[in-house]
Amino acid sequence: MNDDLKRVNLRDIVDRISENTIVLPDFQRGFTWKENNRQKALLASVLTKLPIGTVLFLNVKTEDYGYKKIGKNERNIDNLEGKQEVKALLDGQQRITVLTAFLSTKLQRENIDDLVSPTLERRYFLNLPSFQSVINSKKEDLFGGTILSFPNSFRGNYPEISSEEMKERITFVHDRKKAFLYEKAETKDTREIREYCRNVNNSEDGDAYLLPLFYLLDACEPGAPGAVILEDVVKEIGAEYEKSIRSWLQAEEYPIEEKEQYLEKFGLEDAQREAVLEEIKTGTLFLPKEEREDNFSDLLKERKMQWGMHLCEYLRKCIEDIRLYEIAISVNDKKRAIDIYENLNLGGKSLSVFDLILAKASRHTQEKGNLFTQIVDDIERDHREEYTSFVEKCSPGQKNSYKNHIADSDKPYSAVGRIGCWDKSQKELSATYIKALMNLLGIIDYFSEGDPGFSLRDAEKIQNLNVKVTKREYLLQIPSEKIYGYVEVACQGLDRAALFLQMRCGIRKLGEIHYNLMWVILGTVFLDEAWFEDSEVLDYMEVWYWSAILSGEFKIEQNRAFIRNLQNVLSEIQNIKESDKTFTKALCNNVLTDKKFADRDIVLMKNPSVYPEEVIGNTICQFYLSETYSDILKPLPEKNDYQPQTLSALNDSVKLQKHHIMPIGSLSVKYKDANKTTESRRKDNSSPYNSPLNFLLISEKANGLIQNHTLKEYFELCDKTALNSVDIEDHTFTDMSDREIGYRIGDEALQLFLEKRYDDFKSRITAKCRNLLNCSDICCGEGQGGN
Repeated sequence: MNDDLKRVNLRDIVDRISENTIVLPDFQRGFTWKENNRQKALLASVLTKLPIGTVLFLNVKTEDYGYKKIGKNERNIDNLEGKQEVKALLDGQQRITVLTAFLSTKLQRENIDDLVSPTLERRYFLNLPSFQSVINSKKEDLFGGTILSFPNSFRGNYPEISSEEMKERITFVHDRKKAFLYEKAETKDTREIREYCRNVNNSEDGDAYLLPLFYLLDACEPGAPGAVILEDVVKEIGAEYEKSIRSWLQAEEYPIEEKEQYLEKFGLEDAQREAVLEEIKTGTLFLPKEEREDNFSDLLKERKMQWGMHLCEYLRKCIEDIRLYEIAISVNDKKRAIDIYENLNLGGKSLSVFDLILAKASRHTQEKGNLFTQIVDDIERDHREEYTSFVEKCSPGQKNSYKNHIADSDKPYSAVGRIGCWDKSQKELSATYIKALMNLLGIIDYFSEGDPGFSLRDAEKIQNLNVKVTKREYLLQIPSEKIYGYVEVACQGLDRAALFLQMRCGIRKLGEIHYNLMWVILGTVFLDEAWFEDSEVLDYMEVWYWSAILSGEFKIEQNRAFIRNLQNVLSEIQNIKESDKTFTKALCNNVLTDKKFADRDIVLMKNPSVYPEEVIGNTICQFYLSETYSDILKPLPEKNDYQPQTLSALNDSVKLQKHHIMPIGSLSVKYKDANKTTESRRKDNSSPYNSPLNFLLISEKANGLIQNHTLKEYFELCDKTALNSVDIEDHTFTDMSDREIGYRIGDEALQLFLEKRYDDFKSRITAKCRNLLNCSDICCGEGQGGN
C-alpha cells in the first residue's frame, strides 16, 4: 500500500476526470458547496497560493461499486468498460468539483444539462476596477492596472494579500443565454468574450473589467486555446486602461495637482514627470513621436504589454503552484481508506459503511432505482395498513391513543418517520438509524446465506452468532446484488420495532432509545412477520425490554450484551408456548437490584458513592407513559388555553417535560438549608429531589402553570385520579398540604414519598411482567442482584 502524501497537478486530475479514470463512487452523498461565498473562498485560496488540502483516492476495481462523473449526474458505468481499475475519490469531492467547474470549461461543455447543481453553471471572473473608479477613490487597484505596473508584492512565492481580500475581487455570471461563455476554448474566436470582459457595465457594480477564471487550467499550456483567450482578454483590458489614462491626463476638468500625484504613483522620475506635466499643460502630451522628444505613448504601450504579461504569468503560476496533495490507497485496503478519511474529517461527516453499501448497490440502480431514495420513500409512505394486527394486541389505552392520534389522522404515518429517522429539511438519514440498519443488514445476511427466504429459527446459527456479522469487514463482503433485498427487509424490521417502542415502551423520539442495540434486537425479531403478529411474542419482548434496561444488562460491554440477549431471545421465542423463558425471567428478578447500577439505595439516593444514571429516571417515566395517563392538573376554568389531555408517546400535539413530582423549589427562591439556587440544586446529583422516582412526564403547559406555586397551591391544582394512575396516592398530598406552605417538603417527608413510590413502581412492573409472561414465579427485584 502506498498512502504517502504526493503533490498532484490539478490539470492532470481534471484530465483524468474527463477520461473517467478518476470517478466519484456512489457512497459520496452529493455536491454541497453550492453557496457563492464558499466557492469564492476556494478560488481565492488558489489565487493567493494557499494550500487547499488533501484529496484521498481509493484504487478500486470497476465492478466494485457504482460511479458517477465528478460534477455530473451521469452514471458512467458503461464508460468504464475495459478499465480494470480506476481511482475513486473518497475525500475532496467538493473542492475538486469546484476547481474543475470554475477553473476549466470541461464540466460545462460535456452536457451542461447534466450538472449535479445549477450553481456549477456559474462563470467566475476577477474584477479589475476601472481607471475612473480607482481615481475617484472608490476601489483599490489590487493588480496595478491603472498604472500599468503589476505589483512586486505578487511576484514571490507568497503574495502579500489575504485570501479574504482576493475573495472580494471575485464575482460570477450565471447566464446560459450568453453562449460564448460556455463554448469550447478551441474555437479561438475571442471577439465576443473580449468585448464582454472590457465592458464595465457587465460587472456586478458597473465599474470593473472582467477577467475570466474558467480558462486558467487550459492557459497553463503555452499556445493552448485557453492561453490565447486569457492573453487576448488581458490585452483588451490593458488597452482600456491605456485609453482611460490618456483621456484622464488630457481632460481639463481634473486639477494638475492630481495628475502630478498620479504620475508620481505611476513611477516616473522627477525630470520625466516634469516633462510630462509640461506637455499636459501645453496640450502636446500625445502628439506624434516625430513632433516631440520624449514620447509618453511609447512608455504606456510598453508598460501595458509588461503588465499584461506579468498578470497572465501570475495567474498561471497560481494554478501550477496549487498545493494539493493526494493519498492513494490500494484496492484491497478499504478499511485503511475509511480510517484515513475519518482522520482527515475529524468533527465532520465520516465515511461510513452505509456509504460504501449504497455505492455497491448503485451498480444495480438502472434495474432497481436509487437505494437511498427507496429507503427515504419507504420512511415517508403511509404504513398504517401494515400495523392493524399489531395494534389490536396492545392495551386499551394504547389502542385508544393510536386511534385518536394516528388512525384518525389525515396525515401518513410510519413509525421510523415519527421518531425522527429522516430529516426532510436537511435530506439526511439519522446516524442512529443508519447504524441500526447496517447492523440488521449483517444479521440478515448471516441468517440467509444468500437465500431471500431466510429463517431466524436455525438453532445452530443462533448458537454461533457473533458480533462480527455487524462489523464493516463483514458488511463489505455482502454481494451487491443482495443489498436491495436485504435493505428492504431490514427497513421493515426497524419500522416494526419503532412502532413497538412507541406504543408499548413510551418512546417518542429516536434519542430516547437508551441502548440502540436493543432496537436492533427488536428489529431482528420483527423481521419475522409471524412473530410481529403473535401476542405472546409481543408480550415477551416487552417484558424483556423493561427488564433488560432496569436490570443493568446493557450498562457495560454492550456488544457482548447485544449478542447474549439476541441469542437468548431468539432461542426462547422459537417455541414461545413451551419455552420456560429462563433468561428473561432472570432479567426480571434483577430489576433495580444491581449495586453498581441501580438498586433500592441508589434510586432512593441513599448510596453516597453511586448516583443513579439518567437512563433509570427516563425509563421509569417512559414506563408510565407507555400505559397512558391524563395530565396531572385539573381543568382550570381561568386558563382557557389549558385542558388536560391523555398523554402518550403517540400524542405529538402535546409537548412533554420532565417534572419534579415533589417540587425542587422556585427558581427565584433560595434554599433554607444551603446557599444554593434552585438551578444549582437541579444539577445536584446527590439531591434526593433528583431521584429517578421523583420524575414524571407532564405537559409543558401544566409544568408552566405550577412551577412557581407553593406546595399547598400546587397540590390543590392536581387531579388526584391522574396522580393515582401513576402510583402517586392522594393521601401523600392530603397529609402534606395541611402542613407545608413553603416551596419544598421536608427531607423526611420526601424520603417517605420516594420509598412509597419505589415500592409501588416495583409492584406495578412485577405485576406487568407476571401478566405478560403468564408466570407467577417472577418477583422483580427480589433475585440475587447485580454483579
